[in-house]
Amino acid sequence: MSRRRSSSRAAVTPADALRLTRSVVTSGEMLTAAAATISLRTSALGLAALGLVPHDARESQRMVAEKAEAAVDAATAAAAALPAAQSHVAGAMAAHWIEWGRWAAMPFAAAPPVAATAGLSTAAWTAWLSAYDAALRPYHKRTTANARRLSRKGGKKA
Repeated sequence: MSRRRSSSRAAVTPADALRLTRSVVTSGEMLTAAAATISLRTSALGLAALGLVPHDARESQRMVAEKAEAAVDAATAAAAALPAAQSHVAGAMAAHWIEWGRWAAMPFAAAPPVAATAGLSTAAWTAWLSAYDAALRPYHKRTTANARRLSRKGGKKA
């Protein structure tokens, strides 16, 4: 039985690995900034509830408005990234089914085209990562800016 390698094989490249690493680091930075922001805002609201400091109504309104804006921006960015991602996956699916169709016509002539399946999963992974990065950007921008602003604001009061 001869083994035939598919030309449509797509492997995870170093650039893909770097992109994934960057997404993980960005996510971690955003989550850390979100935790700091929640802590600072909760402290300010608690102190205002006890009457120790005046309530900052502007900050409370800003908090709600920013969440809504970030959600809209993230949904818009993800929606813009999805058509390119879908066409990328569709092309990989076509290559996948063509390879499996060739194999099905002569199943004992060669090994099953596992490489086509690898190409499909790589295309889907790359497409998902593009949409994730696009949706993450607005949240990351706002959470890190809030953490910086609130930490400076808290430092001036102390």
